[in-house]
Amino acid sequence: ASHQSATYDNLRVDAIVTAGVEGNSATSGDPSQWAETPTGWSKLPHVAGTINTMVLVNQPLKPEAQVRAVLTVTEGKSAALLELGISSRYSQDLATGTGTDQICLAAPISESAYVYSATNPHSKMGELLGVAVRAATREALRWQNGLEPSITRSLSHALRRFGFSDAAF
Repeated sequence: ASHQSATYDNLRVDAIVTAGVEGNSATSGDPSQWAETPTGWSKLPHVAGTINTMVLVNQPLKPEAQVRAVLTVTEGKSAALLELGISSRYSQDLATGTGTDQICLAAPISESAYVYSATNPHSKMGELLGVAVRAATREALRWQNGLEPSITRSLSHALRRFGFSDAAF
């Protein structure tokens, strides 16, 4: 797992991320791996990999800020994948995650402390969420899959999503 922190004044965000995308990266709208029917779930061919993100915020958050924080964290994770040019395994699109990604957000509950209401990218709390999650996701992908800009900026990596391979070349 990668652990990254971001701070500003009395705000602190810690992001802990495990990441694997080589076999399961996807983007919204890709072909699914599960089908739900009235008789239950049918599993389609299995592909492994997931990104698990745990975010710890040191200040209380209003419920609406918690929801927005999950969106901001998702955007940070997706930004890291786009920065590395990670392609979907199901289409020619760039991946924004995997089909099994999970997010856990923890913030203290306090009746006496100020409760923050904004976690969008325009707020300092949102900036910290994005910085910590992006950095942790990039580092986890480097450790798990060896993905870093020096590798993912190659022509063969960029064209992989269109069926290009070094062997075919």
